[in-house]
Amino acid sequence: MHVDKPKARATAASKEKDRIAAELEDILSSIVDAINTRDFNPAAYPWTCMDENYRMIAAGAACVAKNKTEFLDGFRDYTSAHPSVRSEIVSMDTHVYAASGYAEIYVNVQNSGGPDVPLELKQMTVGVQEFRCVEGGKWFTVGQTTIMGLKDEFVAG
Repeated sequence: MHVDKPKARATAASKEKDRIAAELEDILSSIVDAINTRDFNPAAYPWTCMDENYRMIAAGAACVAKNKTEFLDGFRDYTSAHPSVRSEIVSMDTHVYAASGYAEIYVNVQNSGGPDVPLELKQMTVGVQEFRCVEGGKWFTVGQTTIMGLKDEFVAG
């Protein structure tokens, strides 16, 4: 049987991108789970997959973190002040640019239990989670930009 080498390489590259996408989606899902369970131990997974210089911008929430420590401390304080806060990933669309060592996940999240968001309602957010691959093939999340949904567009939980 004749094997078309370019097609075989394309298939192998596609499988590798799918493997990386699944790994990155697991990291992001685990970050949301860790926030929901209030696990902010920086030495534990998934925080070990977060770059020390991680940055976050949450437009509409006036929330900024300039590094991993600020991110963890900020969410620890926020969830302590609002113990009912919960987030749930609704959908993800992952783009892996393996050759350049970059990837991003576009994510829709439902949030409840925070300020101005009663438990019976959900507020949507849209975000982009960025990842970089370092030597040895390890992927780290390096940043996040989130846009808050409109307050008059809450959905029933």
